[in-house]
Formats: sequence, structure tokens, C-alpha cells
Amino acid sequence: MVGLPARGKTFIARKICRYLQWLGIKTKMFNIGNYRRHRWKDITVGTTSSDFFDPSNADANRRRNECARAAVNDLLNFLRDGGQVGVLDGTNSTAERRLLLRQWFGEAMEEV
Repeated sequence: MVGLPARGKTFIARKICRYLQWLGIKTKMFNIGNYRRHRWKDITVGTTSSDFFDPSNADANRRRNECARAAVNDLLNFLRDGGQVGVLDGTNSTAERRLLLRQWFGEAMEEV
């Protein structure tokens, strides 16, 4: 999923997963924001976290990419373990992030 914050990406991702599961397809959603909230809760949950989302903050960018990478790895492991559809839910609004995602999935496809 790609889009601006608070525009319904997670809502749509959940609906897609629920429908596919109803059809009997092994489906799971991987929300990058949940990885961030779990790993960096001291920095981003319940505090003013605008620095964490500042595009010019290199350390925060590295941490955000780390969360995205963890979500992608879990999604790929789910597919390797018999899952049929994995939905990656996150803003993914920058061209750089989308390029990273293509690279990570491309690397995984080379392994198959």
C-alpha cells in the first residue's frame, strides 16, 4: 500500500486480507507502523515525534528503513512458510522508499 498518512491504507489492507481469507487464501498484513511503534516506542509513541519523521534526519531515516526491512523480511518468511498473499501496509510515499522495496523484493526473488 502507498499513500499519504490517514487516507485509509490500513482500512483497505484489512478489507483485502479479510476478503482473501474468506476465500480461503492464506493472507497476512504487515503494517510498517506497528514495527515502528514496537521498536521505537520510546521515541515515537506518546511524545512529540516530528523529528523522527523529518526527512532530513538521517538517523531517523535509517530507523524507519530498518522497520520497513523487518516488515518485508517477515512478509517474505510468511510467503516461504506457505502463505499465499502478504500485504505490506505503510505510507511508502518517497521514491527512495519505493526503490528500496523493489530492491528488497527483487533480491528475494533472485533467491527463489
